[in-house]
Amino acid sequence: DVKAGVDARNIVGGDSTQVFNQAGVATALSQVHGQQWFQGVFVQGTVHVPWVPLDITIGLREDFWRVSDGTFNNTALPAGQQYARFDPRLGLKYRVSPQFDLRAAVYRDFGAPGMNQTFRTYYSGNTAFQANAALAPEYNLGYEVGADLRRGPGTLTGNLFHNDLTNVIDSATICGATG
Repeated sequence: DVKAGVDARNIVGGDSTQVFNQAGVATALSQVHGQQWFQGVFVQGTVHVPWVPLDITIGLREDFWRVSDGTFNNTALPAGQQYARFDPRLGLKYRVSPQFDLRAAVYRDFGAPGMNQTFRTYYSGNTAFQANAALAPEYNLGYEVGADLRRGPGTLTGNLFHNDLTNVIDSATICGATG
């Protein structure tokens, strides 16, 4: 069983935010624009070992991500970033009996920051969230083990997993005001 594919998407966005004080007077205008490209190519195959009740799945993926054309209030943001990442995966499934399987996997992947995180400063109540066009992708190295128990028409499945995230992308409050 072999699967292969490519994927691509281009996202272009802009946002104009008018900020008002409690008296209803405009105090600031924030205008941003940016573009993100995502591209990937992958191949995945599963081998059924005939002399052992074992399935081995190997996946290979190359991802490309680029951010460009960023502006904030008509001022160009720092030069765009681009990343390429090779992410392999390995999965094993051992059929202990016709009703019971054991599974294990190890994998790497990455998550690029979204348009809101890189280009859109926004306000929620009295809190402002600042975009950061210099954000880099976050990376993950994951491991998991699991088991499947089949009884009649149902299956009971359990998984334990562990993820090591690097360069975690999160939002942080940069300012807040009271009443």
